[in-house]
Amino acid sequence: MNPPSSMPESTSPSSRHTLVWAIPLSVVSVLLIAIISGLAFAHERRSRFEGRIYPGVSINRVDVSGLRTDEAEARLQDALQTATRHGLTFQLGTTTRILPQAHMLELMRYDYTSSVAHAYDLGRAGTTLQSLVRVLGLSLRSKDLDLPVTLEEDGMRTWLREATTPLLPEAKNARLVIDLPSATSSLVRIEAEQLGQTVQLGPALQEAKRQAETQQFYPIQLTIETLEPAIRSRDLEPLQT
Repeated sequence: MNPPSSMPESTSPSSRHTLVWAIPLSVVSVLLIAIISGLAFAHERRSRFEGRIYPGVSINRVDVSGLRTDEAEARLQDALQTATRHGLTFQLGTTTRILPQAHMLELMRYDYTSSVAHAYDLGRAGTTLQSLVRVLGLSLRSKDLDLPVTLEEDGMRTWLREATTPLLPEAKNARLVIDLPSATSSLVRIEAEQLGQTVQLGPALQEAKRQAETQQFYPIQLTIETLEPAIRSRDLEPLQT
């Protein structure tokens, strides 16, 4: 006589129903624990960094985490002093002209105050819940802010002209020259014009502004354009006779 075959016990409807509810409840529980832990962490950060910039904040790649606003401004100024210690270099062919650091910083005006204020406000604006969420976000992903800079273009143009004009030929107009070899005769001749050169200021200023924004300075190659004289020899030929 064959022994009775063993049959798997079927799961009762009530057991399946309990399992279906147990999985979502477990997920929800984990999520709630994560949210509560995260908010508790953010709240602790808010308390610990009262009056200071929250961790995870930098300005133009300079870390200002945990600093008071005055300390952050001082650190930014120190970083700028280091970045500009060699001045701003312009290259014209094989000739180099350097804008000294002191004059350079007069022509490049950085807005430390607004950048530091923005850094301090990160995680403090909005409702309490929004603030906590932003503080938590900064701990997970850092934030780098821009440091606005204004280039005094008129001053930069003036300095560039003064630094490069002596290195380049100036444009000269053609002119009539009257030679008086004797009291009874004279010779009228034309002295030919001369082409001049000047630096293209637009591209130089654009590159200077870009380097000022990144605070990464290296020699700026200057480009030359030709200056045409206003009066040419052919304009004077009718007057020569």
